[in-house]
Amino acid sequence: MKDELDALSDQLRAFVPAPPPRELEQRVAADLLPAPKVRPFISHFRHPLAWAAAVVLTAGIWRFAPGKAPPTPAIAWESEPVVSTPVSVVDEGFSSAPDGRTIRRVRMKFEDTLRWRDPASGAQLLVSFPREEVLTSPARAF
Repeated sequence: MKDELDALSDQLRAFVPAPPPRELEQRVAADLLPAPKVRPFISHFRHPLAWAAAVVLTAGIWRFAPGKAPPTPAIAWESEPVVSTPVSVVDEGFSSAPDGRTIRRVRMKFEDTLRWRDPASGAQLLVSFPREEVLTSPARAF
């Protein structure tokens, strides 16, 4: 077994990596070139005409901006109580609590449904979601 591994190790050591393709070298070289110098934003405003245009645009935006938006009306939704529908009840039997006591576990799964109604339009929103409860109760060992 050791002779086979030694032979394999010798073969692996004899391998010579292939040179990378020329296109890859060109792409890497292009990515390593220094980035072009970016002029700061303020340098565009050295010209007086640029300042004048900025002042006119700003004044126009303030002058012709619409007034304060009207407040959105509050929606008066009426909610109904949660409706819980039992889906399953599984008695998982006896188990040990972290403190070593014997307990009985019962897993219950429900589907809760909430309903909201808009009295003005009659529209309603119905949302259902699953809920799971695990009840534990102490059990006496005999």
